[in-house]
Amino acid sequence: MFARSIVVTLLAVLPIVLVGACGNNAEEETTATSSNVPKLGTARLGSGAGPTPIPVTPTPTATPSPTQLTLYDPVWEGAYTIKQIQSNEETTKNIVLEFNPKELIGEGVNRRRDEGAIFVEGQSNWIALSYVRVDPETGKVSFRVSILETQFEGILEGDRITGTAVEGSVNKGTFEVTANRDKKPQRRPEAETGMG
Repeated sequence: MFARSIVVTLLAVLPIVLVGACGNNAEEETTATSSNVPKLGTARLGSGAGPTPIPVTPTPTATPSPTQLTLYDPVWEGAYTIKQIQSNEETTKNIVLEFNPKELIGEGVNRRRDEGAIFVEGQSNWIALSYVRVDPETGKVSFRVSILETQFEGILEGDRITGTAVEGSVNKGTFEVTANRDKKPQRRPEAETGMG
């Protein structure tokens, strides 16, 4: 009977002693190993434990159509004629056009979208083209020359582009250029933009 009461007492006291011993030991282990655990950051909702990397999808570069490639490949040479409404006089100027696939060029405040350039007889420098549009189905080509306040709209057929030119909003005319395949267009960061 005495032995039985000793066993019951031991069984009752033993869990308390073990819990106390384990609790103190666990606290020491937590303190000792907490500096070895790397910080994982905050988990996003529904992502599981730890940070979830967000995949970056690269922006696709538009593949030029055969019509665009035809436009970009040569240098275009010709002339445009504008009829002045007030004076009823026509002015014809020789031009050279270079079209390029859109690309950002330059640094800082001079950074701009380059789409090509035009050299106009009587000007001292190349002038940047803007809003160049090419319809791969119809061959319709349009672009602006901001400094001259002129909008060109034409049709690309083989090695020739013909169309209309509007200077300001009233002076109208025509233009025609042909491909010179012995020359290749180039980026012209020094081209005047008419901005700034």
